[in-house]
Amino acid sequence: MRRLTSGLKVVSLNSQLAFMRRYSGLLRVLPVLTVTAAACLVGCAKAITTSSSAALVQLDVIGRGRAEVEAFFGSAFLSGFDLHIFPHRTDLDRFAHDRWGMASTECWMVAMGSGSGLVLLDPSVWSTEACEHDGNDAKHVHQIVTHELVHVFHGQHCPNHEFDGMDEVGWFIEGLAYFAAGQLDEEGVARAGKAAKRGLPHSLATAWSGESRYVLSASLVAYLDRTRGRATLLSLLTATNARELLERLGTTEDRLLAEWRADLGRG
Repeated sequence: MRRLTSGLKVVSLNSQLAFMRRYSGLLRVLPVLTVTAAACLVGCAKAITTSSSAALVQLDVIGRGRAEVEAFFGSAFLSGFDLHIFPHRTDLDRFAHDRWGMASTECWMVAMGSGSGLVLLDPSVWSTEACEHDGNDAKHVHQIVTHELVHVFHGQHCPNHEFDGMDEVGWFIEGLAYFAAGQLDEEGVARAGKAAKRGLPHSLATAWSGESRYVLSASLVAYLDRTRGRATLLSLLTATNARELLERLGTTEDRLLAEWRADLGRG
């Protein structure tokens, strides 16, 4: 375990017994440590970064999200990953600047995921330090966290763990996370259908653009899941560009979009 300073705490985890033995003091400051949270500590985290013991309560949400992602894919995460739970936007901004060179994060950015780990702004401050998100809505928080955990799972399988330069398959990256997290509801499907009737998207690359980007992208992934199967989605996780993805599907961009539109019309 690295030394715990007065600033950020970085806790390395190895096994349940080692964790209980070494971090019993940390466990005592947790208001609640459920079985799910304990499993997350032991099973999914390589390290935890936080400066707030209250933020660690989110481990329960993360643990449940992890289980849902693994159930969706029928496969476990390939390895543990880092958890970064920040109590304030300023802490998140500092991390984003150091990690990605970002001047600051947008107000709607409350969580981020990639092959290296999960970054989360503590939902208890979303009402004052974020926009477009309700930290008091347990379902909403759960879906946001699960969405980002899908990115972690995807990133672990993808040769490009951080998805750098993969904008042309942004529809698949984001659509998969939105669909697997259960965020595509009936209203979203209806919105995708209306957008499709207007001729959107014009291409797969532009599916991840505009106000309907989430529902359009997730609808495309849902169509692939329903017609090609979950195993096919799993096989697409290693694709890093549109050519690879379409080759594995054995189709063309025009054909895929035409078949998806026809399927939406039947619905």
